[in-house]
Amino acid sequence: MTDQKPGIDTAADKANQIWGDLVPVIGFVLIYNALRIIDLDNAWINKDSALYWATAALIALTLGVIVNKLRHKQPIPPFLVITSSIVGGFGLLGILLQEKSFIYIKPTIQNLFLAAIIFGSMAVGQNVWRVMFRSVFALPDHA
Repeated sequence: MTDQKPGIDTAADKANQIWGDLVPVIGFVLIYNALRIIDLDNAWINKDSALYWATAALIALTLGVIVNKLRHKQPIPPFLVITSSIVGGFGLLGILLQEKSFIYIKPTIQNLFLAAIIFGSMAVGQNVWRVMFRSVFALPDHA
């Protein structure tokens, strides 16, 4: 017999899910700052291209999180699907067109989209937070 309390595995799994969802953001920040600090004076990798490399890493790591969840037969949270679609779409546009404004506008579009979902769900009397985070947290109706 083990001395673990019931539910400890699910708490650890939920913490791992949160860290797994943060890995793309942490990777973006690390790569962006590293390339800004360490200027390689290379035609492909320099201070001006740091945003593109970090965005490419963000897209790749986000896809990696989704593939990892599929591989382990875990449900993919709707929030992850929405944000990865926006990140992938605007990130790829910015990288392919070499236009930083697509990358800069991505957070604004993402937040406007999420605000529309939140206010729309309030208008119809649904609790969007329970739906979006049901795989991570068990929220009461009033939350």
